[in-house]
Amino acid sequence: MAAPAFTISARALKAIAAASTILVNPHFAQFYIFYYLFPLPFLISDWLISLWFLYLFPFIFYVFYVRCILKRKNLLKLEKKWRKWPFTVNILCIGILALYFYFSKNLVWGGKGLVFMLLLNILAFVITLYWRISLHMLGVASICALFLFHPDFSSNGLFGLLGFLLVLVIGWSRLYLRAHTLLQVIVGSLLGFLLTSFFLNYATF
Repeated sequence: MAAPAFTISARALKAIAAASTILVNPHFAQFYIFYYLFPLPFLISDWLISLWFLYLFPFIFYVFYVRCILKRKNLLKLEKKWRKWPFTVNILCIGILALYFYFSKNLVWGGKGLVFMLLLNILAFVITLYWRISLHMLGVASICALFLFHPDFSSNGLFGLLGFLLVLVIGWSRLYLRAHTLLQVIVGSLLGFLLTSFFLNYATF
């Protein structure tokens, strides 16, 4: 008697895709990358303020914007024309955090991490005005580049493998949920990976 085939229902696959795309969202990637690019040791208050401005507040605003202003239930897909306000709020939050570190630690722009976050968000915002790329893939591919080229990770190949698996899982989830086309996923991945790799290898400021 043949063993029963193992199958996953469409409902379970959708739940897995939704959970992964929410957990590894662009704001999570932003905060995680900043953590490793910041050049100075933090006080706990610095971490909490950074967590608020780089992750919690932009994410809360996004949920409020989609649910209460746009009156939509689906948080997993946002059309190009509605992206400008979440982008604007995110860029303002990075600017506020940069000012905090400048005045509290006399650190210009808050170090490399904030410079990179600011430039990446502005570039993604400009691209979004004309075409819709996957911001999830931009963020997770940046984490993949961090695992491959940052000194804390590059000596252990398992981190590179983990980064590659993250890219595959999140890319699959965005396609499965029909949040993006394959081209949008590929372009977001390439943009995040190439820019982060360049920054990690060549940025000197």
